[in-house]
Amino acid sequence: LYHLIVHGSTDPVHAPGFTECKLEHVTHVFCGLQSDCDSMTSMSMPRHLVLVIMLTAVHRAIGALPSVLKSPSGEIPHLPSVEDLIFDLHDDDSAERALAANRLAVRCTKYPEEKTRAAKLGAIPLLVAILETNGPTVRPKAAMALMALSSRHEENKEAIVRSGGIQALTELVNDLDAETREYTLGTLANLAADSPSRVAAILASGVLPKLVELMSDTAEHVQEKAVVALGALSHGSPQGQKAVIAAGAHGGLVRFAAGGRIKLRQHAVSAIWALAQGSTPIRAALVDVGAARALVEFANSAMAAVGSNTLRNAAGDTLRNEAQSAMLALTEDAEVLVDVLTEESDPDVLLWAAHRLETESGSNDAKVRRHAEAAAGAGAFHPLLTHLAAGGRRELRRSVGAVLLNLAISKRMQELLMDAGCLPPLVAQLGDADPQVRANAAGTLWSLADASADSRLSIADEGAIAPLVEMLSDVDETVQAHAAGALRNLAQSPELERRIAKGGALKGLLALMAVGKAHARQMAASALLNLVTGNDDNRLEAVALGAIDQLVKLLADTEADVRSSATAALWAMAAGKRERDLIAAAGGIEALVKALDDEATHERAEGALALLELNHPANQKRIASRKAQVEREKADARKRKAEL
Repeated sequence: LYHLIVHGSTDPVHAPGFTECKLEHVTHVFCGLQSDCDSMTSMSMPRHLVLVIMLTAVHRAIGALPSVLKSPSGEIPHLPSVEDLIFDLHDDDSAERALAANRLAVRCTKYPEEKTRAAKLGAIPLLVAILETNGPTVRPKAAMALMALSSRHEENKEAIVRSGGIQALTELVNDLDAETREYTLGTLANLAADSPSRVAAILASGVLPKLVELMSDTAEHVQEKAVVALGALSHGSPQGQKAVIAAGAHGGLVRFAAGGRIKLRQHAVSAIWALAQGSTPIRAALVDVGAARALVEFANSAMAAVGSNTLRNAAGDTLRNEAQSAMLALTEDAEVLVDVLTEESDPDVLLWAAHRLETESGSNDAKVRRHAEAAAGAGAFHPLLTHLAAGGRRELRRSVGAVLLNLAISKRMQELLMDAGCLPPLVAQLGDADPQVRANAAGTLWSLADASADSRLSIADEGAIAPLVEMLSDVDETVQAHAAGALRNLAQSPELERRIAKGGALKGLLALMAVGKAHARQMAASALLNLVTGNDDNRLEAVALGAIDQLVKLLADTEADVRSSATAALWAMAAGKRERDLIAAAGGIEALVKALDDEATHERAEGALALLELNHPANQKRIASRKAQVEREKADARKRKAEL
């Protein structure tokens, strides 16, 4: 049957390039048809009716055969030339015209360079005319050919428009034949791509409401093509974006993105991305119908949707990236991002929004960071603090805490945080089971305590001192350092110095100076400095706890910042005569004279030594002797170097 219809001969030899393997494959297809034919004959069905039915089946099967009839060179040997196919489009027989249109679509898909030649030979106006005048046998194939000709070919798209193709296609989108609807929608999608003017023409045709209806079509491929067409209308066209939203299509797109076949979900995500490139009201409308939740669900399920092998994992990454891009576009406006944080209850969506703010607030790029600050200015702190206070997932507490930590270094952000009532949830987080959450909360209070005396008093009144002191002995070094830093800044207020010391801070700070990591040792020494400066009670208590010996040891620390803070604290401790004697007895004079040669400690060491000399002849003599010895050692070192 195949050779009789296509070549006018039943001899396979007359078909060039038709190998035995391919012949076997095609024979398999027609054996199935023969079996059906035998079955119908056994039912006493008239032979001529059997022939009509089988020829119809053969005609439909032929469209799928070229993919298995390729020669080793990659060409499709049984496709006539473009010239012959266009000639056949004029044939009186509708079956011949349908076959010619189908083959033209296959040829232009396989050989894209043939699209230009087909258009120059007049294929486009002829195919548009077929859409308008021919019956159901030819129309789907003509629409298929136009879809192939318009794919990634600007000149052909414009030629279709000039030939009245938009109106002809619009009239066929509700055709009874699913194949016709599918290819018509595909062609409209091609025409709309990257052309606001063609989008305007398509919208003017009144087809948009029909596209929205076709999202509910019974045929899956029609649904997909309708979604693709809506995405194409929305891409790069403010007019198209507004029209799609006004038509209510965004609700259907979000539903498709949230669940269903993976291909349809992917097309819906792409369409949402195109819409999200529009104005703030459009993004807000998408959020109102649940776009954020649908996109996050799609991103989280993309890997599972495509399988587990390596190739499919790569596909899953691509799908997830598409959803992430759509979500980034959707929340580009700070106000919309705040709406997501405020109105959404889904933990995955909240976590995504918090992660975005965490990344942006911690960025070194000022432009990126400004987006997070704009969100805070638009009211993001209120929902963030609400989610922090509610507890919930550890990842969300971590991310929200990191946002607050990153932003709290700015004076304006500090004011916004205090206005948003941040202290109760932050103080509560100091006792969280997760060390990162505790560290974030202590670090944020550290920054807030630097804002003003009123802020420091509010933090203390909220009950932060006791948990901060307890955190000095935390198992996590970052928690220790942040707690010491917060106490350091709180101690800038004289009225809080004694309250902090009475809470046990001095003992905790000295222990941290002895065993803590470098940053923690520095913060502990700096906090001790603030607590003892100008406060005799604290200074005496610190001396009783062994602070002088500990500070003298730190003057030889390997970290410059630690040495600098320890030198400053020792200078403050030298304010009392008894303390000056204890410093000298602990070897402080020798350590401070040595610190004079240290760039990090020189000035502070000079100040401490000046106090040690004050009204103390023995110390004066000892300091002078040590300085002279150091100078002799330097001279000897220079001499040895010169000799070498």
